[in-house]
Amino acid sequence: MLEIQNPFARSIKTEEIHTAALVAQIAFNSEKTRPWEAPAEWLAKNKGTDYVIVAEADGKIVSSLISAPSLAIFGTDNISLASVGSVATLPEYRRRGCAAAMMEHVVKTLYEHGQILSALWPFSFAYYRKFGWELGSETRTYHIPIEIASSIGNPNETRPALATDIPAISNLSNRLAEHYNCISRRDSEWWDLQQVIREFKLDEKDDIPNEEPVIWVHEKCGEIEGYCVFELSKDENGEPAVKVYELTAETKCTRNSLIARMAMADTKAQKIIFDAPADDTLLAEIENPRSVECKVSPGFQFRVINPKAALESLSIDPNIQGKLTFEISDPVLGKISFTAEAENGRIITSRNKRDGISMSIQTFSQIFSGYLRPIKAAHIGKVEPSFGTDIEFLESLIPKRLPYRSNLELG
Repeated sequence: MLEIQNPFARSIKTEEIHTAALVAQIAFNSEKTRPWEAPAEWLAKNKGTDYVIVAEADGKIVSSLISAPSLAIFGTDNISLASVGSVATLPEYRRRGCAAAMMEHVVKTLYEHGQILSALWPFSFAYYRKFGWELGSETRTYHIPIEIASSIGNPNETRPALATDIPAISNLSNRLAEHYNCISRRDSEWWDLQQVIREFKLDEKDDIPNEEPVIWVHEKCGEIEGYCVFELSKDENGEPAVKVYELTAETKCTRNSLIARMAMADTKAQKIIFDAPADDTLLAEIENPRSVECKVSPGFQFRVINPKAALESLSIDPNIQGKLTFEISDPVLGKISFTAEAENGRIITSRNKRDGISMSIQTFSQIFSGYLRPIKAAHIGKVEPSFGTDIEFLESLIPKRLPYRSNLELG
């Protein structure tokens, strides 16, 4: 067995980007380096090389990852969030601490750069939990037979998206996202990076290529009321299916029209597969709910990098007044202790002055995302003490919004 002495992680150098992309190409058994090289180049140029991390062992780069900073919407608040993804290690260097070195390094780097939150799509929840990430949401995953999907709406007012539609799509997404937590704010930089990664073809052509994402919009009286991002793909059994990355609509009627249009995208497709927030009500709109497969699925994995800054970023009910001390254990950043005071609709933090409640950063992250309510977290033993006025105060402090991130999100 190959012996590796102390693999270490660091920020990439610009001239090393192609080498890091080769590592990812080999790790993911891909035919191309471009899917990893292009976003790394964009991040290095537009955000800095600290957002592309590599691990070095035996004098060479053996692991790489990227982290893409953006803003996440929490009601009317925008909080910095870095999506971590493309975590790759050469096969012969796996399980030897290389990726672990990168994960610890990226947490510290994001903290130093003022990033407050982070999200990723995990290959293993247990693995990333070791570095402070935890399950951030649940989603409803639908498998809708084509014959059902084609009958629930009118597809006539849908069309392929144009480049000039992106501002209207962004405005619609950002406005509707205020009902949830964790959705990325759509701005020009967010779309630039999406375009680098997914290479959307924004034109007037109706033809839809296989396994290439496309964007369609629903337009009425010159106003875009909804959009979908999807591709022709296969389900877990290898059968043709329409895979939806994101489906956002002003009304249920608009959403159903987009579903009906996607049902026409491929004559061979047997079903449409898409995720929706945990409070979605599609089954209530189907005449025979049993005709649609629906299951609860684990969503993204989430981490608060800086708990104090996270709380200070939230707008809260101005009628809430009080103080609460946190003792938070973080596997990377160590023990975090502070007092939070609610005053005039904001939260102010200061040094610890009293006994309070203790929890892991993983639990704090679940509470902050909105996935786990404080009282529920205490009830299942994730917060100590598990009862009392502090828990009740924290319950009132955290706004009641569900978390959600679509499969279009990076990570």
